Amino acid sequence: MKKSSFAGLLYREFYLGKPSYIIQLIIFLMFALVGLLAVLSMNSGNLKLLLSEDVIADRSQAEELRKALISCIRLFPASMIGTFIFGPADVASKDAMILWERYEHCTPVTPKMYALVKLTATVAVSAFAFLLSFLYLFVTDIALGEISTNFGYIFVFLLLTFFIVFNVLAQIFITFFRSRDIGMIVSMLVMIGGLSAVSVFINSKGESMADDQVMDLSEIAEAIHDKLPIMLTLIFLVYVLFFVSMYLLYKRREK
Repeated sequence: MKKSSFAGLLYREFYLGKPSYIIQLIIFLMFALVGLLAVLSMNSGNLKLLLSEDVIADRSQAEELRKALISCIRLFPASMIGTFIFGPADVASKDAMILWERYEHCTPVTPKMYALVKLTATVAVSAFAFLLSFLYLFVTDIALGEISTNFGYIFVFLLLTFFIVFNVLAQIFITFFRSRDIGMIVSMLVMIGGLSAVSVFINSKGESMADDQVMDLSEIAEAIHDKLPIMLTLIFLVYVLFFVSMYLLYKRREK
């Protein structure tokens, strides 16, 4: 491997993660196919008959059931691609193998180059996951012949953001502890602690709702939409933390 061979190192990242990427992509495509078939059934198949007046006389109940089915058809397959983001974490567990550790000490790769390759691979995989999920949502909107609310896109955005943060933490802790199991456990504990702290902060700042007050999904989507710049900034800071962490962790090999 030539010194500063960025392309070679990046190829190694995707080569080691290829089995995981292929499996997760196949799973997503299977769920996406089932979802699109369900859309066709809802337009002119058994699901359309199920929601007809002959089966459900109460039209309000039929409409609620239709909305629930559409949410499942749109959101579940779009969310499955989130597991695709864990590919770099799987590669990090292979980096922790003893054979690679021995080879790692003699490679002419600088810590900066190593961290940049890890960051590039993680960003590329995350961007691809966002592209596939939003493309699926867009296709289902066209197939259904209606423009849905922003809730689906925002929900998927939140979920994929969660996967990105979890993936970054997993890579850091797997590399630090040189163990996939310990790294994943520590990552989950950090995520649980972080989500709990955010929940407590929101509840302490927010106004309590009345017992009979229920927030509509569109209202939730609108509230989250206003916070998107903050979330984008959070993702950027997570990537910066990831780059610095991988730089410092890889630099330990020189000691």
